[in-house]
Amino acid sequence: MKSPNVPITSKKFDYPAKNDLIATNFSVLPKNIQLSQEPMLLMRWPECTDLWYKKDDKFERPKSIVNYKLYTNDCLWMQKPESNVFA
Repeated sequence: MKSPNVPITSKKFDYPAKNDLIATNFSVLPKNIQLSQEPMLLMRWPECTDLWYKKDDKFERPKSIVNYKLYTNDCLWMQKPESNVFA
């Protein structure tokens, strides 16, 4: 953070690339009892939290639960007691 090493390229400053992950359709899907009874496992990653899906037909509100693990040693996490308290 104090002295970043950023290679200089021939590219000029410009707008960022278009983000295809931004939602554009906010319509509520019709009720589906199969999707709203119990959660479905969509994807499983090794050493990480699984991705589950369950449709909310009762309150019709979008929601998500995200869990992730962040491994870092830039602040000496898990190497000194003072660093654990700081983090």
